[in-house]
Amino acid sequence: MRDTSLGRTRPSRRAVIAVGAGAVVALSGCDALDAVTGGPDGASPSGDVTPTAPAADADDAVVGRAKAALESAERAAVAAAGVPALAAIGSRLARLHRAHLRELGAVAGTATSSSPAASTSPSTNAPAAPAPAGDRARALRALVTAERRLQDELVGAALQARSGVLAQLLASMAASVAQQRAVLR
Repeated sequence: MRDTSLGRTRPSRRAVIAVGAGAVVALSGCDALDAVTGGPDGASPSGDVTPTAPAADADDAVVGRAKAALESAERAAVAAAGVPALAAIGSRLARLHRAHLRELGAVAGTATSSSPAASTSPSTNAPAAPAPAGDRARALRALVTAERRLQDELVGAALQARSGVLAQLLASMAASVAQQRAVLR
């Protein structure tokens, strides 16, 4: 058929259908043939691990690094909670990090060991002598640094995670730490 307004020939319907069918076959690749025939070696396709599904332990190292970063930040938060002027924020951050450690333990399918910092919670009931301004400033700097490092580690871990669920969890944890860091400023 000829389009006289543009002076070009339009492709026929048959040509469009043939090109479309060829594209579908080309894009489906050998996987479609393997699924129909039972795989390249004749094995049944059911139960096969696809290239897009991560291995069960593919994220173990990512989880391990995230746990180590959380434990380190928790220790810094507990130490900061020992300074009366930082007791509230330090305690809140320590609780947050313990909750994140429990979540990572649930995702990894293992129980998280409670770190020494988890069992030592500062008592806020007993009045404490005010800390010198230098101690408060030093403790606050250490806490801010630990939280920044934790956030960076969680963001990096989220990017490295092969599991979408784990990546979302780590990104959520990083966002939570970012919100708490905003309070520290």
